[in-house]
Amino acid sequence: MKRDWDLIRKILFTLEESPAGAMMAHQMLGNSREPVSHHIAILSDAKLIQVRYELVEAPATCDNVIRLTWEGHEFLDKIRQDSIWNEVKSTAKNKSLDLTFDIIGKITGSVVSRILNLP
Repeated sequence: MKRDWDLIRKILFTLEESPAGAMMAHQMLGNSREPVSHHIAILSDAKLIQVRYELVEAPATCDNVIRLTWEGHEFLDKIRQDSIWNEVKSTAKNKSLDLTFDIIGKITGSVVSRILNLP
């Protein structure tokens, strides 16, 4: 399954805004279970969120999200503003770059430097 950065951003925002404790991500996001579970798993792999895995059926799914990690909050803060996020996506597309955490970090750094008029 291809990584969907807009869904990733939506998951992070939803978790940040949810009450403390676990949430059923696919229900809160209104998406089907499979893509949400996949993206939650890769967010967990990236150590941006902490999840509780449950073997419900084969293959295992994970949609009980416990919390954002420190790294998850830091990443979300980089892509929080719609204007910055849209510019990140546009810049990557115009430069024929695939979005990665590294590319997102570099582009957001460049955008913020320009906003602050830094060299």
